[in-house]
Amino acid sequence: MELSATAFVPKPIRIVVIDATTRLPSVSITIYDKNSQEGGTWAENRYPGCACDIPSHAYQYSWNPNPRWSRLYAEAAEILEYLKSTVTKFNLRRYIQFSTTCTGANWDEKNSEWNVTLQRNETPNDEISVQCDVFIIAIGRLNNWKLPEIEGLDTFQGRVIHTANWPQGLKYHASLHKDARSVGNFVRGPTWLVPHVFSRNGEAQVNFPQDLIKKFEAEPDSYFQFRLQIEKKLAYSFRGLWANSNAAQEFTENAKQHMIKKIGDPQALKVLVPTDYKAGCRRFTPADMYIEALNMSNVELISSQIKQVEGNAIITTDDQRRTHHIIVCGTGFEPYVPRFPIIGRGTANLSDLWSTNGGYESYLAATVAGFPNFLVFNPPICPVNGSAYPGIERTSDYIIRVIDRL
Repeated sequence: MELSATAFVPKPIRIVVIDATTRLPSVSITIYDKNSQEGGTWAENRYPGCACDIPSHAYQYSWNPNPRWSRLYAEAAEILEYLKSTVTKFNLRRYIQFSTTCTGANWDEKNSEWNVTLQRNETPNDEISVQCDVFIIAIGRLNNWKLPEIEGLDTFQGRVIHTANWPQGLKYHASLHKDARSVGNFVRGPTWLVPHVFSRNGEAQVNFPQDLIKKFEAEPDSYFQFRLQIEKKLAYSFRGLWANSNAAQEFTENAKQHMIKKIGDPQALKVLVPTDYKAGCRRFTPADMYIEALNMSNVELISSQIKQVEGNAIITTDDQRRTHHIIVCGTGFEPYVPRFPIIGRGTANLSDLWSTNGGYESYLAATVAGFPNFLVFNPPICPVNGSAYPGIERTSDYIIRVIDRL
């Protein structure tokens, strides 16, 4: 008598990933991306001058090095092209369903699976429900942009633009002051402005030498050593993140001297140089081009807080009235919490959990108590002094090890 297959034969593990790429073997995996193309934040953020804040050669996957970066600090379009070429090279597009937004996820304790609800962007009224054994989110931090809460902003007679929602076809020079008759830079508070790593005489956006590109293409080991030197310099800055350390004091003094040297206006220095926190408490802001713009005669630095917008004018708390044609809001993004409900055991909602009790809480920066077979990229491990890629890769390694044990 021939025995048939039994319950002990393992079934394929069903995995749903929200916004990510994959290298998991022997599983049934589907990636849902709300955008119409891969690239995440680099597909969405396209304002003039949008670029990486660390050297391009450190901003890439270790398993897909790119020796052909055209600039030391690549702009958004080139980074997006790298990500798209990575998806093509490793045949990852077959796993991805684009233009599909996740609207919720709920853990089914009885069946030990996740119920995930989705909407196709073209047919938002039609809800799709899928089940999976493992639910992973990689939704990023730089896509839920936030407009400032300013009275009258919605009635401004000119145009209001958020940098993360730059209109298609609206062309400006990377330095807006070169296209405008006048620019008013309203700042909320001081911040440490540091030089770009490996910048040449303060020039961050220099074209990378063609002879070096050719050398790195022909000599992978040379390219690896070059990348290693960049990583070492980025890692070195971690010393400055320890409060009250000699390194923190050194980094702060260096940043202060850099700002004094580069910023010509004493009043601007008074506004911009922090006095109540050291360099490194926030992610370092490489700002050579910003400082260059501040020194231009058609740029005004304004530290008075905005009281309201009226007609085509911005009115500050000192009752100064300045008229403008365009308001560009570089006001960042909402705090990182999922924009859709993720319900774990009982009625635990991840957004509520991360919005209270001291913020983000996780185990090994990838799992959350009360949310079985749920894994997450980014929020608990966002880097403050280097590239996001090492953290992403280490999290990927851990997730693969977890799934391998299921």
